[in-house]
Amino acid sequence: MTSPSIDDLVSHTGITVLYPFQLELRELARAAPGSDVLLEAPTGSGKTLAFLLVVFDDLARAGPPFGPPAIVVITPTRELAQQADRVIRPLARGQGRRVALLQGGVAFDPQLRNIARGADLVVATPGRLLDMCSRGQVDLSSVSSVVIDEADRLADLGFVDDVSEILGFIPSTARTLLVSATLNGPVRLLLEKLRPDPIAVRVDGDVERAPEGLGRGTVETPHWRVEITRERLRDDLGRLLDAAGRTIVFVRTRHAADRWAGWINDDGREAVTLHGALSTAARRAAIDAMRLGDATVLVATDLASRGLDLSAVSLVVHLERSDDETDYVHRSGRTGRAGLPGVVVNLLRKEQWRAAVAMEQRLGVVADDASLDDVVTHLGEVTAKLRAIRPLTPWRPPLGRTTWRGGQ
Repeated sequence: MTSPSIDDLVSHTGITVLYPFQLELRELARAAPGSDVLLEAPTGSGKTLAFLLVVFDDLARAGPPFGPPAIVVITPTRELAQQADRVIRPLARGQGRRVALLQGGVAFDPQLRNIARGADLVVATPGRLLDMCSRGQVDLSSVSSVVIDEADRLADLGFVDDVSEILGFIPSTARTLLVSATLNGPVRLLLEKLRPDPIAVRVDGDVERAPEGLGRGTVETPHWRVEITRERLRDDLGRLLDAAGRTIVFVRTRHAADRWAGWINDDGREAVTLHGALSTAARRAAIDAMRLGDATVLVATDLASRGLDLSAVSLVVHLERSDDETDYVHRSGRTGRAGLPGVVVNLLRKEQWRAAVAMEQRLGVVADDASLDDVVTHLGEVTAKLRAIRPLTPWRPPLGRTTWRGGQ
């Protein structure tokens, strides 16, 4: 029986229309299968699907299933690796291919067994993949395409050298896809790894034209400043949470995340935390609790600001500003995704107002002042729209292969 095409599998996820840049990138890559790819695209723009279309086209030209890895996707964090795995795995299964997830913080042996039984695609964090390559536990000599995803985040976390070493285990003839929101700073060291004249596609970051607003504010995803006082902050946040559905509250430190999650739970709401001090199992449990509806509030540090894809998040709250102001855009991009409505709220004390406005101007963010009452009213409307959307249900095609219908 012929496996369904990648286009058929993608359509079963509910995606029937692709962005122009996704189509352009795919066609350029098809026309030049020996060229590297440079994709500069901000958070929320659909870059994951863009590079997946390219690598699955490349995979179709690879050897038979269950051989040594043909495709490698490198992501900066365990959460992003797990998220990429969730997107890639059903598409791969639909084509009779296997995926191995290699990540730090969990046992080696199960990952070694997955590689040993044959894995056509590998999704990995750089530290674990480099370790296994150095020990001779992973053979990358048959790789035809490697994706360096969230390259700017990899650089921020100091993984440029690790990625460079990993590329040394991969044939020089393999296609490299470098995907990044920005190409500044240490990312340029990775740019030097690309062959001359790569296919280069840039997603326009203009607020009026960019898909989903890219965390900068649109009509469907307004950004509002709301004045608060220390004395009223807990009560005011509670009003927002009561009006919203799925919510992410961003703070600066893990201690603040634990403290605020505790208060939110004490007030009778269901909250979980996500920060760097949690184990892999605890992080996965927090994300699963949000996806399954066991919790409605995620209190997170900037660990969750990039790449985390929780569907139908109605509200992002900037409770505490990040040390890196560019994280504002990435944080905000967690709502208003896939064409759905959302709201971004900045809770500010009076003395923080001027600095917040100046930051927005530097980032090109469209934001307005609003009263708490107005935000609560609008949130009620947004939440009602999101709840009216039919929830995701599994779809099982022939031969027990699993993909999805209805969205991500």
